[in-house]
Amino acid sequence: MRLIEPPGVTHRHVTVDDGCRIHVAEAGTGAPLVLLHGWPQHWYAWRDVIGPLAERFRVICPDLRGLGRSDAAGTDWSLRRLARDVTGVMDALGVDRCGVVGHDWGAVIGYRLALDQPGRVTRLMPMAAPHPWASLGAHPRQVWRPWHVYTAALLGRANNTWLQVPRTCLRTWRRAGAFTPDEEEAYCAVMRRPDARRATARYNRNLIVREVPYFVANARRLTLTLPILHLNGAEDPLTQRLSPAYRTYAPAMRLRDLPGCGHYIAEERTTALIDAVTTFFEPPATAGDPT
Repeated sequence: MRLIEPPGVTHRHVTVDDGCRIHVAEAGTGAPLVLLHGWPQHWYAWRDVIGPLAERFRVICPDLRGLGRSDAAGTDWSLRRLARDVTGVMDALGVDRCGVVGHDWGAVIGYRLALDQPGRVTRLMPMAAPHPWASLGAHPRQVWRPWHVYTAALLGRANNTWLQVPRTCLRTWRRAGAFTPDEEEAYCAVMRRPDARRATARYNRNLIVREVPYFVANARRLTLTLPILHLNGAEDPLTQRLSPAYRTYAPAMRLRDLPGCGHYIAEERTTALIDAVTTFFEPPATAGDPT
């Protein structure tokens, strides 16, 4: 398996409050920008955007707990715990406030971080995920679209190994282009490791048992005032027909669908994402709302 490392990227591990070691890939200087990957990926999902973004930002790409090169300490895979991992990384790197881009798992963790500690997030760009108000007026099919959540929660090890659900998701959720065999294996090899298998099962069980019921019960009490640009692929099978209810609870939020794009925005619409990040996180001083 031969992978091309993006130039200028450095790697380190930092330790967060409960002793878990989190791997971080970094590049560039300037305003800090944290990129949170999704499942079944790790920091390498950002390989095509790190270089261009590092020309303007200090790009910080943690591996989520239990995925990539990060440890899988403890048994807590709640969104609040994973959001504290992000602030733990920020603290270790001397970052008080930052912009946050999150994909898939990273998107919902980004929302939780902004809800829990809004003073630490300047702007938020979630991608390829539902928003916290998705249950308000949700289309009935939205319940069954994330089928992988149920298989991961119920089947444990079998989900990542003999059923090869990660590989299926990499192949079927992408609409523009395709992952090379080496890229597929870079992600799937990690998913076969015991830590990643446990993280996958525990995260999704928590999602079903605690997180979804919480957001359904509390959606009308959740508000965000920071600028948010939520990007979804217009052909992403996981995010079709999301509720417009966010307009009431997040007045500075915009939701945009990228045409001809599936789930993996950073790899399918690389240039469009770089342009969107640059515009959104560095808005012209004389312009209005860039979204």
